[in-house]
This record gives sequence, C-alpha cells and structure tokens, in this order.
Amino acid sequence: MPASHGVTKTHRRPGNIGGGGEKGRVWPGTKMPGHMGNRWRVLNGLRIWRTNAKYNVMWVQGSSVPGPTGGLVYIYDTILPLRKLKQAPPFPTFCGEVDTTFEDIWYEQMHKFKDETIIYKCD
Repeated sequence: MPASHGVTKTHRRPGNIGGGGEKGRVWPGTKMPGHMGNRWRVLNGLRIWRTNAKYNVMWVQGSSVPGPTGGLVYIYDTILPLRKLKQAPPFPTFCGEVDTTFEDIWYEQMHKFKDETIIYKCD
C-alpha cells in the first residue's frame, strides 16, 4: 500500500485478491491476513535462580519469556544429549510433596538476600 493518501493500518491487508470475468474467485493458497501468535516458543539456556513453592513463582535469568502475564509456561530440563546429567539434577527438577514451610529453593551460586554480606569478627 502507498505511504501517502491517508492509508493507515494496511501492513496485513491484501491487495487485489481476485479478478473479474472468468476467474471470479479467490485462488487457493492466496496469502491473507489471519491469526498471528499462539505458537510454541522455545528458549534455551535459561538459568533458574530461585523457586518459591508457596507462591508458585520462579526467577529466571535470560531473555524475556514470551507470553502474557500470568500465562502458562512449560519448563523442563535440557533435552540436549551432551548437556544431560547422569543423575537427575536437584534444580529445577523437583520430585516430591510441595511443603509450604520450605518456601524458597535457591541456586547454589545465588546470594540469599537474608544472609549477611559483611561479617565483622571481634578480636
């Protein structure tokens, strides 16, 4: 569509989709606007820093997770053969009952905010 003459919102609109006379129909396979989205997205290499079983929340480092806020996200361990571990990892795989008293599961290298950062010893 032209960029002048007041034409807006035409980035997904078709131009001439059919013809007159003998072929007065739309040909099969004609590209037309339709539903966009609702596709599976796979993000590799995300690190899970913290999991809260009580509130069902995970903190993830990596690129932004696509989808709406509060949407359903499937998280699973790697399927790459070179990255698979011989034994099941303790994190994020969690097999067992969800205990609400044990709220947070932290990654080993993550600094826990409740811990002290500087410790002074009296001599």
